[in-house]
Amino acid sequence: MNPITRLDHVGIKKQAQRAHAGGVVMIFSGEHDMACKEHLRSDLAPLSAVTDAVLDFTDVTYIDSTVIVELIRLHSRRSASGRAPMTIVVQQAHLKKLFALLSLETIFRFADSLEEAIQKDKAAFRLDYASCGFQSPRPRIGIQFGRA
Repeated sequence: MNPITRLDHVGIKKQAQRAHAGGVVMIFSGEHDMACKEHLRSDLAPLSAVTDAVLDFTDVTYIDSTVIVELIRLHSRRSASGRAPMTIVVQQAHLKKLFALLSLETIFRFADSLEEAIQKDKAAFRLDYASCGFQSPRPRIGIQFGRA
């Protein structure tokens, strides 16, 4: 599979609706809470069918228990179908603390950067975005995903 270069976010949203043999990097940004539940569930659903999933929370400023429940729900679906644990990229200290308090390292892999997360996996990745239905994710210019 050819690498995917992130140049802009137009047309990328919802590409994960079909199964993908490699993996998906899903970029999250802003606040995700109860108001986003249906969008979050819809965005995460296709990840149960991909080989590898990386969730990038680098630009996330707030999450509530709704996000934790949806992540655990997705983990359960992936685990039941024999999929590898997801990797979550976390840089914010308050999110690292939350995940540690909940002992989520027992079911998820964690990385400090997207580059580190991708190095852990050998598959090629496609880029997608999660949103609350009203947020516009910040473009990540020049980041390359997958192997040439």
